[in-house]
Amino acid sequence: MLIAIVDDKPYVRNSLKEKLASIENEVTVIMEAGDGTDFIKLMKTASPQPDVVLMDLQLNGLDGASAT
Repeated sequence: MLIAIVDDKPYVRNSLKEKLASIENEVTVIMEAGDGTDFIKLMKTASPQPDVVLMDLQLNGLDGASAT
């Protein structure tokens, strides 16, 4: 499963990556973004695209709900 993590706090993104890596071998974090704007830019050129996006709703800049 390919995962994207969108959170404005780097320590949260790193913590999620570590947790996912420790519980499931078939999970790969292929994308990280610090806000909704960065996520949308990355998605336009991403290949492959993630199967699942873990999106914080309260982001600086473009929030998670608007980006979704």
